[in-house]
Amino acid sequence: MMEQQKSEYKVLIIEDDYGLNRLIKRKLERQDIPCIQAHTGSEALNIIRNNSDKIILLMDYLLTDMNSIELILTLKDENISYPFIAMTGRGSEDIAVDLMKLGARDYMVKNEEFLDLLPNVVNQVLENILKDEQLKIAEDKIDFLGAITNQTSDIIFATDLNFNITYSNPAASNLYKFTEEEFLKMNIQEIITGDFLEHNREEMINIVFGEGFWQFEEEHRRKNMIEFHAHVKISPLFINNKLNSFIFIIRDITERKEREIEREKLIRELSDALGKIKTLEGLIPICANCKKIRSDDGYWEEVEVYIKNRSKADFTHGLCPSCTKQMYPEIYEKLKEQGKI
Repeated sequence: MMEQQKSEYKVLIIEDDYGLNRLIKRKLERQDIPCIQAHTGSEALNIIRNNSDKIILLMDYLLTDMNSIELILTLKDENISYPFIAMTGRGSEDIAVDLMKLGARDYMVKNEEFLDLLPNVVNQVLENILKDEQLKIAEDKIDFLGAITNQTSDIIFATDLNFNITYSNPAASNLYKFTEEEFLKMNIQEIITGDFLEHNREEMINIVFGEGFWQFEEEHRRKNMIEFHAHVKISPLFINNKLNSFIFIIRDITERKEREIEREKLIRELSDALGKIKTLEGLIPICANCKKIRSDDGYWEEVEVYIKNRSKADFTHGLCPSCTKQMYPEIYEKLKEQGKI
């Protein structure tokens, strides 16, 4: 993989000595390092400005039209940056220091061993560049994951295998009211009521290894000792194929639990109400004359008794207009005059 990535780079040889430029190119290409040639600073700038490849600059310090420091400063002014190796026919410590300050990856004196050492130096620089790129990718991933964990509303903890907290995100401090420093001195079980994890450790590990995670709901405790309902999901973190940590993702479900409690209370109240309601249905045997109703036991009961015994209905008694006229004619006439009948 490293060799394939190295082959993506080309070396731009900036050397005003045409013969030495050819020798350097031949030496590097024998090591499968592709090369581009330039003989002046201006020619090199023109190539660089129109370049879209990954390149390393291998440049002589003193060119016919500028020196390598002037070339690098020109590129910096144009916000162009490439890794470079400096070469010089004169071993000057001051020049070497100045070039290193500008970011030179290496500095070589063109002596009798120069051409023999050059391929190894270029290869080493290439490997260092690729390692830096991989490190940058890893750092970017860490920054990306850090941004996610910092901005999510879910609580995230990492613990060691004994549940000692090794990481907490900002949401954890917002909910539990402990600082990040305080969390690092705590065991995760200190914020979970009871000894739930300790008593279920073996079961948890078996499930985590079998299904990849374990989840449950449990009461948690804030710093001020106020408890709340939490949903907990635990996943293993493997590093180099070895279990290294546990990741806890926790969500405050207090509002959901309260809604569930209210819903269960309402269901119970409705069930109780429905349990008190009785309905009459089917054929009811009733006397055509006295209007009594025969019960299932064969007894004849008054209508109001029959209904009252079989429902939650109750009766209030009064007189209809016909009965009022028959039983109390004088009262009937007065009510009639008053327009109440």
